[in-house]
Amino acid sequence: MSAKVTPIGTLRPGDIVAGRYRVERFLQRYLHEESYAVRTITDGRPLLLKLIAWPGGAPELSPSELESWKLHVSRLVQLRHPSLSQTSELIALDGDGRTCLVREPVELEGQTLAELLHGLGRPLTEPEVLQLATLIGEALDAAHRQELYHLSLSLRRIVVLQEQGSWRVKLTDFGLYPPSLAARFAEPGYLAPEVLSGQPVDARSDQFSLAVILYELLSGQPAFIGGEDEPREVVVQRVLAEDPLPLLLSQKVELALQRALSRSRGVRYPQLRDFVTALGGDVRGFSPPTQTVPLAPRPRAPVESFFRLWLPMVQGALWALCGLGLLFGFKKLVWDRKPPVYVDVGHDLDEQIDASVASSDGSAQDSDAATENLDVPDEVSAPDLRAGKPTLVDAGTGNGARPVATKPVSGVAAQPAKGPALRRDGGIGEPDRPIGPLVTVSPNSEPAVQIDVTSQEGKLLPAQENGLRMCLRLVRKPTLPYRVVLENIGGTLYVSPRGTADAFQTSSDFRDCLKLRISGIVIPKVVTLSGKAKGKTSP
Repeated sequence: MSAKVTPIGTLRPGDIVAGRYRVERFLQRYLHEESYAVRTITDGRPLLLKLIAWPGGAPELSPSELESWKLHVSRLVQLRHPSLSQTSELIALDGDGRTCLVREPVELEGQTLAELLHGLGRPLTEPEVLQLATLIGEALDAAHRQELYHLSLSLRRIVVLQEQGSWRVKLTDFGLYPPSLAARFAEPGYLAPEVLSGQPVDARSDQFSLAVILYELLSGQPAFIGGEDEPREVVVQRVLAEDPLPLLLSQKVELALQRALSRSRGVRYPQLRDFVTALGGDVRGFSPPTQTVPLAPRPRAPVESFFRLWLPMVQGALWALCGLGLLFGFKKLVWDRKPPVYVDVGHDLDEQIDASVASSDGSAQDSDAATENLDVPDEVSAPDLRAGKPTLVDAGTGNGARPVATKPVSGVAAQPAKGPALRRDGGIGEPDRPIGPLVTVSPNSEPAVQIDVTSQEGKLLPAQENGLRMCLRLVRKPTLPYRVVLENIGGTLYVSPRGTADAFQTSSDFRDCLKLRISGIVIPKVVTLSGKAKGKTSP
């Protein structure tokens, strides 16, 4: 870039930028961005040049990040949409460490959303906001289909034009910042949490920014910004850890904003079309014609004859191995089972039962108690026991449970069989294997958590209380015992920092679950949840 600059980096009228643009006048400065009205030297076409003088010198970007940024802008130059300000050129970093974006001068024809809101002196109505959301969503959706993301959307980057009593919008500064630089220099109160924390971004990041803008238009107050002179670190922390206050809007708009403002991308809507539909907008215009230059197809390397010959053989061998694995697995499952152990109860049990029935009332109670100690299933009847038939008892109901022998009557030792025993193959004669010691099995149960729900000034509905218990399960392994305090603000339960365990204060999944699971009218002002461990079941 060949341009004369002042000591603070401001261009002067008459300066030539990149050998193609002549500066006419200075327009405005916001943060470290300066806007100038320029014209092309060749044909005198009016354009707008946005100059970024990076504080502290040129930012450090890896070669791959710089190349990805340039590729993103080159694809953006080819995009055409009536609601997008056409980008002519972006000079990523010049020799002086500055960035220049040259685009259509839409600010000279209309006013930004920030100026519109300030001029009205009141919040916008829901129909007005719904109209703007539909227009902005169409432009963002067209860019997202080309895998182009804004990542610095705010009220100052949306220009509103008045045409025959209706509004028309223009989105500006698309691709002005790559993700790493947007987290450091763009307006933090409108950025998605994943952008601020350096995580991967996608179309849902712009959805969060659009929801923040709609919240400010409906309320007249920013969602996360307290004042213009507020430190950047405070705003960033507020976006990462706090929720905006609820608004008194229609239920459809309120629920759509809550979901789009979630800090978890998985909770937001998959596409902007779904978000605008949930708000109640008309998405029939979400597929406008776009003019893009198709990328040249990559030449494919010729496939060698070696691969053409051996690839089917390798695939056949893999299928054969899978078939053998299934065959051996089925054989192990069917033929390699351990045989069940049979117990010959014996004929002496008949005499014991008869003696118990003939005893007195007190003795009869002792006999009943002794009979209850038998682990005999319902399918085994008393005549089978009296006849001395072998009895097979299953030690469990789950998969892999193996048969075990029943334990004897309390106080009576098991007697050997007087008649022939039944073998595994169904024949009569000596058993196939000696009968081992009697076994009893009792499964070990894991400790459970007892959850108590208390409320003040009203009670929760059963469905709402069940929803709270479901939300508690989203927090993985909280320290026991724990306590969670929820406050009712405008019909929505919010996590109170006073008295709530840290695991539940820092869980975004738990807070999002409260918004989506707790439906209906919430009456209690304060709801307290406490959890403690139950004792383990003794074996």
